[in-house]
Amino acid sequence: ADDHKAYYPGATTVHVRTTGDLTTGRLLGVQMVGTIESAVHKRIDTAATAIYAGLGVDQLSDLDLSYTPPLGSPWDVLQAAAQRWSAVATPVGGDHHGSAARSRHGGHDGNMLDVVRYRGVLLGVLVGDVLGVPLEGHRGVVPASELALVLADDATSTLRYSDDTAMTMALAESLLRAGGLDDGDLARA
Repeated sequence: ADDHKAYYPGATTVHVRTTGDLTTGRLLGVQMVGTIESAVHKRIDTAATAIYAGLGVDQLSDLDLSYTPPLGSPWDVLQAAAQRWSAVATPVGGDHHGSAARSRHGGHDGNMLDVVRYRGVLLGVLVGDVLGVPLEGHRGVVPASELALVLADDATSTLRYSDDTAMTMALAESLLRAGGLDDGDLARA
C-alpha cells in the first residue's frame, strides 16, 4: 500500500506483513519495509503498542489514527494490512473476531509480568536490531532490491546487536528482577 494518498506527490509503497493468532485473532507481529520518508519506524511503534496492549488484528484496524493527505491515508498502511489479514485468515476453532479483547486480560491480574507474552516482542527487537546493524551509518535510502545485498555483505561476520537491544535487555531484566517498573532498579541496570 502507498504511504500516503497517491494523488499527493511522492507517495511510495510500504510492504507490510501482519501475523495474527488464528485462534484468538490477537496481533502477534508486523514487519514493514519502506523508504525513510514513509515513516515505517513510527508505524512499527504503533504496531508494537498494539501488541503490548494485547490488541487483536481487527482492533488494530479500528484504531483512530491521524490522517492528512501528505502523510497518510484515511486507512493507514498498517490498518490496510490488518484488514487484508482479517479477510484471508481462517479462524481455528471458531470465530476469532472480538475474542482477543476478551482474552487480553485473562491469565494474570495486570500487576504480574507475563513473561511468555513479551518473549516474542523481545525476540522481534533483537532480530530487527541484528538485521539493522549492517545498515547503520548508511545515508539515504537503501532500495529494497539492494537490501539483501547489504545484509549479505555482512552475513559472514558475527551477528551483532546495538545499544538498542542492550537497553531493551537491561529494561527487561529490571522488570523481571523488580517484578514491575522500579525507577531505582532501572537506573542501576
